[in-house]
Amino acid sequence: MCNVFEVFQSSGVPQHTRIEVPEHNTRILSFLSTPGEHLIIHGPSKTGKSTLWISQVGEKYAIKIPCNESTTLESTYRDIADELDIFFTNSTSTDEKVKAGFKAEIKAKIYGLIDGKAGGSYGTERGEQKDIQRITPPTIGARNISKYLKAADKHVVLENIHYCTPEFRRELSKDLHNFSDYDCKWIIVGVQHQADQVFIENRDLVGRLREIQSGLFSLPQVSEILKLGEEKLRIKFSDDIRRSIFEESGGNAALVQDIAKNICLLLEIFSKQDTLTEISDVNLVSRACKEIASSCAQVYSKFCDDIVKGGRSDGSTEKYKWFLKLVRDRLIPTSGLLNTEVYKMIVELGHTDISQTSVTQGLQYMNKLQQKRHINPPVLEYDEEKSRLYLLDPYFRFCLQWIPGLIETD
Repeated sequence: MCNVFEVFQSSGVPQHTRIEVPEHNTRILSFLSTPGEHLIIHGPSKTGKSTLWISQVGEKYAIKIPCNESTTLESTYRDIADELDIFFTNSTSTDEKVKAGFKAEIKAKIYGLIDGKAGGSYGTERGEQKDIQRITPPTIGARNISKYLKAADKHVVLENIHYCTPEFRRELSKDLHNFSDYDCKWIIVGVQHQADQVFIENRDLVGRLREIQSGLFSLPQVSEILKLGEEKLRIKFSDDIRRSIFEESGGNAALVQDIAKNICLLLEIFSKQDTLTEISDVNLVSRACKEIASSCAQVYSKFCDDIVKGGRSDGSTEKYKWFLKLVRDRLIPTSGLLNTEVYKMIVELGHTDISQTSVTQGLQYMNKLQQKRHINPPVLEYDEEKSRLYLLDPYFRFCLQWIPGLIETD
């Protein structure tokens, strides 16, 4: 019997309330059957990007590399090599002695990775036991990695590529062309304005990259998610509650699950009911939303405090508070806002004593400010090349709307 936490699952891959998007499935099947193609899955945070590849490709056929600001091409290749056990060797000993990396050296030669000697680690053994030893891997590149990925029937998945540096994305775009030649498929997952940067960096990838854009769900899709949960718990949401959940979540898949789960918890519905329980009190939606916002208020409160401080002490930091008010009171589309649009909206909100230049300078400092305040992963991002501000974390805006006092209102 499923419990409410398993039914309405806001993190990971939902096991009971995942809905299919036929056009996405078709694109993935085409990607898997077309030689030499890579796949980019991009879209807003918490819109089912990871769920999509996991459900359609399968984790057992993938090597998942979580990206961060320190990810490099070399570290990525080494992680792949480690996952495939390329640079490990087994040995057995019956007494205590020092073991050198001789077998590892031979194994590396047989694999054809290098012509010379590989540096070997060594250890001690006592009695009858097996010892797994790691040798120092030589420099590896797209050709060798492709060979072993093909042999293992594995794809590489780069999760959250938007956390990586532009340098990494430039280097990756060059090697993706080589991986395509070897028909070694990569899946790149991230927010749109960063994930598609891989394509922009190398126009030779035209015809070698297939894109899928995840997004916000429509009311019928949200209703379908809720209906799957209703069947598992033997409950029934009224049409008004379904519509209210859709409006408050903005169609974000994770928020839909979270709100539905918290409604059940407020009613002490923890597992499948003995008889059908009808839920029609729309006030439960607002109560559930407040519960969600309260649970993450402490984290976002610190973020607001850090951002409002700005990076200077000459009185020009007032604009950072207005940036946060804009996030709370205006909708930032997934395509982002131009700096001119940010300026216009801030003026409309009431901050008339500010110039376009000051707004642009503040936006340009936003990324560095979050790094300086050790805010990782970032909540907001400004792309200087596109002159656009992006909201990376939809839960932040949700929290601000339900706890507006997180930003000073004076």
